[in-house]
Amino acid sequence: MTGLLHERELSRKTFLKGGALVLGFTLGGGLAGRAAAAYQPPLGDYGPDVAELDTWFAVGQDGSVTLYTGVVELGTGSVTGLMQIAAEELDVPFGAMKVVTPDTLRTPDQFVSSGSRAISQHGPPIRQAAAEARQFLVNLAAGKLGVPASQLTVSDGVVSGGGKSISYGELIGGRLFNARITGTAKPKTPDKYRIVGTSVPRVDFPSIAAGTHQYIQNFRLPGMVYGRIIRPPSQGASLVKVNGFKQHVTGVVKVVRKHDWLGVVAESDWEAIVAARALDATWSDWSGLPPEGNLHAVMRTLPLYDAAANPLDLRVGAQYKNPNPNVWQNTGNADAAIAAAPKKLSVTYTTPFLAHGSIGPSAAVAVWQGDRCTVWTSTQTPYGTREAIAKFWGVPNNNVRLISAQGSGTYGQNGSDDAALDATIMARELDRPVRVQWMRWDEHTWENYKSARVYDLSGALDANGKIVAWKSESWGFTNYGRPEYHEPAHGGEPGSLFVAQLAGWTGASVEEGGGPQSAPPFPIPNVWAKHNFLGAPSQRKGALRIKSGSMRNPTGFYDTYANESFIDELAALAGIDALQFRLNHLTSPRAITALQTVAQAAKWDFRPGPNPNRGKGPILRGRGVTVQGNIAEVFEVEVSTKTGKVFVPRVTVAADHGLVVNPNALTSQIEGAVTFGLSNGLYEQVRFDRQKVTSRDWVTYPIMRYKDSPPVIDTVLINRPDQPSTGGGEPPHQPVLAGLANAIFDATGVRMRDLPFTPKKVLAALRSAGY
Repeated sequence: MTGLLHERELSRKTFLKGGALVLGFTLGGGLAGRAAAAYQPPLGDYGPDVAELDTWFAVGQDGSVTLYTGVVELGTGSVTGLMQIAAEELDVPFGAMKVVTPDTLRTPDQFVSSGSRAISQHGPPIRQAAAEARQFLVNLAAGKLGVPASQLTVSDGVVSGGGKSISYGELIGGRLFNARITGTAKPKTPDKYRIVGTSVPRVDFPSIAAGTHQYIQNFRLPGMVYGRIIRPPSQGASLVKVNGFKQHVTGVVKVVRKHDWLGVVAESDWEAIVAARALDATWSDWSGLPPEGNLHAVMRTLPLYDAAANPLDLRVGAQYKNPNPNVWQNTGNADAAIAAAPKKLSVTYTTPFLAHGSIGPSAAVAVWQGDRCTVWTSTQTPYGTREAIAKFWGVPNNNVRLISAQGSGTYGQNGSDDAALDATIMARELDRPVRVQWMRWDEHTWENYKSARVYDLSGALDANGKIVAWKSESWGFTNYGRPEYHEPAHGGEPGSLFVAQLAGWTGASVEEGGGPQSAPPFPIPNVWAKHNFLGAPSQRKGALRIKSGSMRNPTGFYDTYANESFIDELAALAGIDALQFRLNHLTSPRAITALQTVAQAAKWDFRPGPNPNRGKGPILRGRGVTVQGNIAEVFEVEVSTKTGKVFVPRVTVAADHGLVVNPNALTSQIEGAVTFGLSNGLYEQVRFDRQKVTSRDWVTYPIMRYKDSPPVIDTVLINRPDQPSTGGGEPPHQPVLAGLANAIFDATGVRMRDLPFTPKKVLAALRSAGY
């Protein structure tokens, strides 16, 4: 079986004859077959040549069209949108489309499936390639039919003209294009769209609804064995000795140790779980974490990241080459303007570490044959993670084949990349495929968290209620750190993975930075801002041994919370309605339209906050507004004065994402982003003691339940076909925390500045305010 994965690759021509070939290791569920087919032309370091039509499309003899994409399906439906774009430009029915998602030996490199890139950045090259393929096929038909290409039309994959017709399948089915992408083909104009802009059902929904969808968590290979990991008992502990099993266990194939990395492989998953629990090991003592309650105070005292002192760290932004505090913006004189202003305000906002809380713990499967390895994983960085694994083992990139398998939870760098390396470590010791799945406590305590942050903000208003000065200073750890690549001198780095560090990797790591605090979305004459970057800590290095990394909307989510909360506070200081205050400052026509649209949809009552009719009863009601980019959101809240519980009965969103490819999918994205953000703001916080992370499960790390989610999320899509599509995954998530905080203030008159807004915190604030 393993020989099939590399040496006995099927030819592309053989693969095309039937449209799809499904082998024993096929994944995909609703995503059409991923079969082992060789690509032509030959592979480069990062997959097949993206300038070749055959890299992107294959036409079957039955007229079906397979799209090869480097975009990972994250459960958002973006791959369906890419298929719509391709079908539109090719003039084929959507039902004729199939798709193959990332496989580093077969699909084009489309970098990283993050940053809301799928439709906005990965869609355009697919659109262009499809337009080129259509032009090629029309020219081919012109020769076959003896009719000039300019007199031919295409409908549903059939080229017609001069009373004759020929289908794509008849033209090229089962054969290669053998043609380059020239850049001369012009994609359709939006007024010609028939598929783009419609709510085509997601291609993975049928298998998800039927319970047959193939997630990595339920992936199997013939002859596969099962691995489970034994992690250190504290963040910085080292493995001293493996003492053996404390009780009789069955089915154990092997105990694997590599430096401080320890795992066990068994014939069945349950036997692996039992063996992992029974394996006795001695670990060093370690208790280097600060008291949880002192986290933000300690962050202010930590040394700034110094790139010069860390020569092995890579991809550090130029701003961090200087160990001094980095000033991101210095316009006018903020201090003098604040001192002279008639109204001024200074506040601090604090945010916790957040976990991804993936419902399915991370998993991966790996198999080795000699020095060649195949890995199935739900990473969002197929080529970067592939390269990190290759570097860790000292083999060429193309000796590692990474096949994307959908995970049951993601939105950033959860544990999937590390689980992939876990699987290769175990599989390296055996001549069999090994599946590794983390336990719930592995996922909660050893993944990559969103960095905690501290924000000091000061601002001032003139006599007319306009902001004349803005001053900010923030502290935080890295918000990135996944094994990306595409750098001139290096690629995906194993040092991005804590598993590599546990397993003895001492080479380069990645310190990508935390990013500056995003500025307010309108001009202010006097601005001073700096961000204190504290490095990229992990369990094995750094001043604070809690690993931070990529998470949905890495910097903007917390930044917008601080900025938009502070704007709301300034509006209250000015005595001006919060929505009107923003309209008074905004200059972007699209942002203004979004704000006006959400005001109308939410039936916004223009008045200063807090709500003058909030009363003193058991339930206080209010609403809050927030705007970021071209998205505006209004949150309605109910706050219990008896329990402190906050309930959100309604959210209204006005979203301008440029050209909307699939309205239903985008609306679902927005609803998911809002719900996710509310869960972050009301419930979530990574807890820890002096030794370790203690939020190990859904009790100690609660998330929003269905019964607590908003009954109504009313979304208004502002479709702009004349504008490029913009991302839908991160932008609607970005404003949520601020909208929630602003609504709580409107309902109670109390400003919450320390996340999350748990009932205990809200009740204490209410009691302090006399409720």
